[in-house]
Amino acid sequence: LDEELAQIVNITMALEMPLLLKGEPGTGKTMLAHAISEALNMRLIVLNVKSSMKLVDALYQYDTLTRLNDSRFGDSKRDVSNIEEYIKMGKIGQSFVSNERVVLLIDEIDKADTDFQDDMLDVLDQMEFDIIEIDKVISAKTRPVIIITSNAKKDLSDPFLGRCNFHHIAFPDPKMMRKIIGVHFPSIDDALAENAVSAFYKLRSFDGIEKRPATRE
Repeated sequence: LDEELAQIVNITMALEMPLLLKGEPGTGKTMLAHAISEALNMRLIVLNVKSSMKLVDALYQYDTLTRLNDSRFGDSKRDVSNIEEYIKMGKIGQSFVSNERVVLLIDEIDKADTDFQDDMLDVLDQMEFDIIEIDKVISAKTRPVIIITSNAKKDLSDPFLGRCNFHHIAFPDPKMMRKIIGVHFPSIDDALAENAVSAFYKLRSFDGIEKRPATRE
């Protein structure tokens, strides 16, 4: 982590707030979460947000189909009368029940609707949620380090933004891009790398281009 980002992460941890990272695809938002996980020697749990995802899916899943099959065929080692046997934690739930502190990456939150976003932050503020099928409250054993990313494809609500520590990751300039290439391809020919970087930024500068190429492209 560079000095500025390291300070932001330290402030975020001290305030115990989620860190919201915004920026174009390919600017390293997800990799920053991996770097934080490595730097802090914490396990990383990743929730990849989908447009159709409901908040409960990120908290827990109740496997009704397996329970039904077990009750019909009677060959399961599980007690079908105990619903808790069929509850599986989602990614947020896993971060809550973990015995050690973890880094929780909530990737591409802008894919979700506003209700999902705001309800999720309510859970993360309270550090608990209900499993309604068994009338049980799951409280976090330790507060995870929460990293949330957004590709800025859709505006986030003001209440959501107000409850996060925010940092924008700018798209790398040609000098930084050359360093990025050097990390991934240390033996690359200098002339080839320079020509590739030059062509890449020319493509990004074209007027009327429908989608500007990201770093991974």
